[in-house]
Amino acid sequence: MRILFLTNGYPPLHTAGTEISTEAVATSLARSGHAVFVGCVGRWDEGDHPLNGLDEDEQDGVAVTRFDLNWRRGGDPNRALFDNPATARAVGALVDRVAPDVVHVTSCYTLSASVMREVKARGLPLVVTLTDFWFLCPRVMLLRSNGTPCTGRTTAADCLDCMLSDSAAYVKVRRMAPAGLLAAATGVVARQPRLSRSHGFLGRAQNFAVRKPLLLDLLRSADAILAPTRSLAARHTELGLEREIRLWRYGHELGWAAAVERRPPDGRLVFGFVGRVAPEKGVHVLLDAASRLDPGAGGAAVEVWGDAAQEPGYLARCRALPTTGLAVDFRGRFTRDRLAEVYGHIDVLVVPSTWNENDPLVVHEAFAAGVPVIASDVGGLREVVTAESDGLLFRAGDAGDLAAAMARFVTDPTLVSRLRAGIGLVRTSSEAAADLAALYAGLVEGLAG
Repeated sequence: MRILFLTNGYPPLHTAGTEISTEAVATSLARSGHAVFVGCVGRWDEGDHPLNGLDEDEQDGVAVTRFDLNWRRGGDPNRALFDNPATARAVGALVDRVAPDVVHVTSCYTLSASVMREVKARGLPLVVTLTDFWFLCPRVMLLRSNGTPCTGRTTAADCLDCMLSDSAAYVKVRRMAPAGLLAAATGVVARQPRLSRSHGFLGRAQNFAVRKPLLLDLLRSADAILAPTRSLAARHTELGLEREIRLWRYGHELGWAAAVERRPPDGRLVFGFVGRVAPEKGVHVLLDAASRLDPGAGGAAVEVWGDAAQEPGYLARCRALPTTGLAVDFRGRFTRDRLAEVYGHIDVLVVPSTWNENDPLVVHEAFAAGVPVIASDVGGLREVVTAESDGLLFRAGDAGDLAAAMARFVTDPTLVSRLRAGIGLVRTSSEAAADLAALYAGLVEGLAG
């Protein structure tokens, strides 16, 4: 079978959870004898044109085409963030050249949803995996600009106000202008590309009256929609996606896990954070919780493993938090060939996310390494972490509740081993790929029939 994945990015250039998961199943399908292709973004905001060429290579039997884009160019850059004619043409040409039997979209974040239109225009089976809330929310996470949760039941004016709220000029005007007048004015700006591409509006003032209906319509055109957690599927259904959404769990490449060696006993208990150091990941909640614990309690400590390059101001904020309580060590960015070292070094993984996480890769990595997890009691996290079996849950954003959970490990030396014993098998990429191959075959057969 000829399979084309369309996604945000692809390793080694892009290594977030969606990209790593896409690589895992794409590689497994290629090893099973399928002809597998990937179309993704290389550079996204550089160059003089909307499309600035492409690069092609092969990785582990997968043919990868990376498009170098600049969404800021073109006639309507804000619309290009969700409906980009340049990527539509480029992906359309790739589809014609590759001639796939099926196309699987795992992220539209940078390619835009226009690629789905190109696939269906050619009469091909289309599979879409929901990985976050991008189809419902331009901020992706259903978090407002101030970090509070958003229900998603918003008007175009609500979304404009949220997206513009980090524009100093807009905030200044909002203090003086009546709400109705301000909403009407920004609505006009969002509908006029010559205005919306100006400083302070570029990337923010999208036409939200068009965005959500268009994206939901394109989603409905898919032949199969997958979601790795029930909570993610339910939120899309609640907000207007009247389609069957199939539960499909991610699979993971676990070759590294056999090399995990627990660090020699040194009398310490190490709580670890692994991932991108950003506000929605809740590192500040972990550090607040750590500051509330007795620094002499069992030699406990906190290690933060992750990249802060995208949020240097947030890292500075975290470093400036009180240094009382447990010792904190910022270990910085690491490459994936060090996964065994990282997870072998920590005793308990903490996932203190403040948004409705879907199915974080780090939880499954921790379980593969035999590391129990303390996680926020939100979204998909409560589906993948089973309280008192393989980890503990705490109220999201509540540092006091997290501190209480951490204290249980400090005061009960048997808790780590007990929860480690409750960790089940982690689904492999080959298992997930086999399920996808069966799904694809059914769609192709149905189309042929």
